[in-house]
Amino acid sequence: MGTILQVLGILALVLLGGVVLLVVGWKVVAAKLGKALSQLGNMGIGPATITLQSTTTPPSPLLAARVAALEALGMQHIGTYLIPEMPGVTMVALQHPQHRAYGVAYQHPQAGVWSDVYARYADAGGLTVSNAPMGGMLDPMPGWLKIYDKAANEAELMRRFLQERAAQAPLRAVSAELFPAEFQDAYRLEMEWRSGRGGATMDEIQRVANATPGRFDAATVAAAREVIEADARGKVVETIRRKVAGTMDGSSWESMRDRVMILHANMTAEDAREVLEEATAHGALTPDDVTAFEARLDGLMENKTHVLNWPAQLATALPEAARFTVLQQLDDPVAAVVLVRPAG
Repeated sequence: MGTILQVLGILALVLLGGVVLLVVGWKVVAAKLGKALSQLGNMGIGPATITLQSTTTPPSPLLAARVAALEALGMQHIGTYLIPEMPGVTMVALQHPQHRAYGVAYQHPQAGVWSDVYARYADAGGLTVSNAPMGGMLDPMPGWLKIYDKAANEAELMRRFLQERAAQAPLRAVSAELFPAEFQDAYRLEMEWRSGRGGATMDEIQRVANATPGRFDAATVAAAREVIEADARGKVVETIRRKVAGTMDGSSWESMRDRVMILHANMTAEDAREVLEEATAHGALTPDDVTAFEARLDGLMENKTHVLNWPAQLATALPEAARFTVLQQLDDPVAAVVLVRPAG
């Protein structure tokens, strides 16, 4: 039977082939899997955001052949990029202004080379047609139509793109200058959506496992899901912190960033407890104050109180000088409450 590391690696390749460009393997809470997970080294599920780094290094012959096939369709070269957050990935971007389409050829050390033709609609969503070798096993983000045919050449990708694009939905104009920012934004939006729904669903993981019948048993699939959920919960916190920081001036955020605590709807009670125990790191608290606060936490966990209801019942359990306050409440990517501890 395959190991949990293998199923995670295969799922990551599927995500990579789904244009999300996730790296092979998963960076998650190491305590969950101990030494086995540490074997993944620098490989990870993929960061919450990415940056495209322009490079003048010529593409490999295999990647260059994909680029030439896209250029034969009338596409114009935009640039070649590395993704620092994803070592080993190279991508070449092109544009077709008349069709308002981008073409992107990718190369990854494990996944190989493939091409996409895609566009974003003016309002929301978009269309991607891809010959990625492992695409199509994951649910698409709402508003996005994703079509995979690993046997299709680039001309067939363009033909299918023109056939499937919505006649009544205006497409965004393409731009060599805007491409990097738009690509990074599309990646961020999809990662926020996937982490907000708890990562890959059990159905998605099962589809990946079913692609190689008999290789992964039920226990391995379940363990993979647990790891993915833990990673997704961490990604949600990253997203929320980024959103909150974006609503404040830099000096205000810097003055409180280390005192911010975040609870969100996807959290386990154990995770939420760990977050709120940070509130006891205050000079105004005595050992008795800490004991009383932790006893209140115990009660909320025993009563199975939803974590988003904890702040209202816990703030008054602290002396006034040490009480946290609600900084913001959010609904996207999940329902969440952002708390801030007083200085001291």
